[in-house]
Amino acid sequence: ARIRIADYDFQEYAVAVGGPIAGDELAFRISGSTSESGGFNDNPFLDSDIDFRDRTTLRGKLLWEPSAIPEFRALLSLTYDDFYYGTDLVAASSTFDERELAFDTKTWESSITKIATLELEYGLNDNWTLASITSYNESDYEYLYDGDYTVLPVSEVYDVETQETLTQEIQARFEYDRLSGIVGAYYYDRDEEEYYGGNRQLSLEALGVPDLLRAYLSPLLPPAQLEPTVQQVLGIYAPADPVLLDTFTNDPAKVTNYAIFGDVRYDLTERLTLHLGARYDSEEQENDFSSDISVVNADVLPNPADYAALAPLDQIIFALNSQLFALADEASGAAPPSSSEFDAFLPKAGFTYEWTDDLSTSFIVQKAYRSGGVGANIARARSFTFDPEYAWNYEFSLRSEWLDGRLTANANIFYLDWTDQQIAIQLSGGQFDTEVANAGSSHLYGFETELTYRPTSNLDLFAGIGHVQTEFDEFTYTTGQGVEVDLSGREFADAPNWTLSGGATWRSNNGLFAHIDANHASEANAVVDPNVFGADPEKDERTLVNAIVGYEADSWALRIYANNLLEEEYTVRPDLADGLTIYGAPRVVGMRLDFDY
Repeated sequence: ARIRIADYDFQEYAVAVGGPIAGDELAFRISGSTSESGGFNDNPFLDSDIDFRDRTTLRGKLLWEPSAIPEFRALLSLTYDDFYYGTDLVAASSTFDERELAFDTKTWESSITKIATLELEYGLNDNWTLASITSYNESDYEYLYDGDYTVLPVSEVYDVETQETLTQEIQARFEYDRLSGIVGAYYYDRDEEEYYGGNRQLSLEALGVPDLLRAYLSPLLPPAQLEPTVQQVLGIYAPADPVLLDTFTNDPAKVTNYAIFGDVRYDLTERLTLHLGARYDSEEQENDFSSDISVVNADVLPNPADYAALAPLDQIIFALNSQLFALADEASGAAPPSSSEFDAFLPKAGFTYEWTDDLSTSFIVQKAYRSGGVGANIARARSFTFDPEYAWNYEFSLRSEWLDGRLTANANIFYLDWTDQQIAIQLSGGQFDTEVANAGSSHLYGFETELTYRPTSNLDLFAGIGHVQTEFDEFTYTTGQGVEVDLSGREFADAPNWTLSGGATWRSNNGLFAHIDANHASEANAVVDPNVFGADPEKDERTLVNAIVGYEADSWALRIYANNLLEEEYTVRPDLADGLTIYGAPRVVGMRLDFDY
């Protein structure tokens, strides 16, 4: 059993029980946990927490190892997870200590997941084992967002998504004196239903109205009168700026995936091992898309009849009103069902050389792949497509133990060569105006190391350092305003160049213990394309220190902990010219009590 209580109204309760049901043949385990937190951010308009968290998780396992068939093993696992949570966004004008954002629609997300997995294993002989892994996953996801994040009742965005997923994997594992590995087949089937929409606002500028007016009026007016007339008409439309839209979109999809794979290792000598593997992957996707968009504030559009005495102004207003309704009609309707197929052959090869029993090096080359598909832009109520991505990964690794196992030193050096990398981009500054585009080519390289050292039986030390360089070699795309942007040579977003970590754990002989650790990340680009926001915001460099002190007895343990002990102030998401930001977690002090018997 576990009880955890901490700052900001956090509390967690968990219990697990398990044991034999029928001798050594049948055993069970049941566990459950529930937690809730008020979060760090406040909404003064609704007088409520913004970033609340409520979660309940239940798990059950049943293991069968019949004595009559000692080579057979069956494990059934059931999981239920219910997660209900708010948003981390606050006003950029607020401070790290006083975090607020006033809006009128309670913003939340909900995810309910049910998973059943059956694992079967049967040993054919001393060399071969067959295994089957069957899994069924049912997921229900919803959210409701205040689309404008103000106290004005002008925009709400919602999404309802259900998924049913069935997977089946068959494995044959083998092991001989010098040869071992696995071969198998995989099947994946997912049915998805998604409904999203809501009320949203778009400015006349975003709808392209000024350009429409210029195109309509330029043949009718002298150049000197064109811009004054455009501004005059825009002034008449001021009560309808922004235009309020009511949207409803249906976006069902079906994905079917088949794969065969194999991975083997062969000891060429006592020291040198060869690694070979391959996977053939084939995927089919079926997508549908329909939307219904209407102008909510049509009643505040100017009436052409009111301007009949100012011809041709009445004709201009009539034409512009017709164009606004035509834009809504064009965005409404059903796209023809689409289907696409993707396949890839993914080889792998490498070797490991054991210089001594405590020192080895490896070099592995393998190809990776992610299928393309169809996505939905919630802000524009439209679908989009993107291509599959491929990557070659080259990795050299070192594994070593020293000082009779008291010191461990490991390191990896890697290079990743990407083709058609899938990148989430924002077409405008709007939070929901996102789509996936393909970068023509990109790469990253770097290294990571980790050290663990036990100088005495009571003290453990660890440290690590990582470095990565990223770059789009070729990446151009078109923004929502129709501007072509070239991001070639730019680093990825959310990819700090340096990460460092270190810490120590001390345990006394009478049950007292203490732990301290620190982790550091350097600054990083916050956005893929700075042109969208008119600036190039960065994610903060930050160093976090965490500490624990406690006491462990035979059947219970008490821990007092502090996360972000030095209360480092940093942002996770800077202001993207929308007046919103996300701050990192402040110092949180808590207590955890565990019972075990």
